[in-house]
Amino acid sequence: MTSNEAFYLLQCIQEESSRTEKINLLKEFLYDELFRNIVLYAYDPFKNYYIKVITQTPIGTGMFNDWTFALLDNLATRRLSGEEGKRAVRKELERLDLESQKIFRQILKKDLGVGINTKSINTAWKGLIKVFPYMRCSTLDDVHLDSLNWKQGVFSQIKADGMFANISMTPYGAKVNTRLG
Repeated sequence: MTSNEAFYLLQCIQEESSRTEKINLLKEFLYDELFRNIVLYAYDPFKNYYIKVITQTPIGTGMFNDWTFALLDNLATRRLSGEEGKRAVRKELERLDLESQKIFRQILKKDLGVGINTKSINTAWKGLIKVFPYMRCSTLDDVHLDSLNWKQGVFSQIKADGMFANISMTPYGAKVNTRLG
């Protein structure tokens, strides 16, 4: 499969309104390694590319190749960053054809824009996208107050700010992620 073909498969998913049908399409399309990598690089919460705005660039004739994903890896690990990272991204965009450019830009945005999410992806391909473990506090609607042993005492803890952060160690230092990556 080429990135052009992947673009059209993503359009098929976008045009489908049913979540179940989107998952069925994903099940079929994720068997292709390039398509799987596109989805993984776009939705992996442990990857952030630190590039937000890239102006319009000329349209090339190339498609995704090993360098495309190596560039994304270099951005995610900060081996490439700042102006050097922006130059490398601009150069890659200039190499890519229109459809491949669109996918590449969506990967940088961390959303392919076709109405899928991590839950749908992991339903189609179990465990493809790592998810942050997360323990919510219970609201009063979730707690049966009459089932608590009030005489013995009840422990309660205030969740003051509602913030969640996951800290992980990488070869390049500590990395702090929100629940959305």
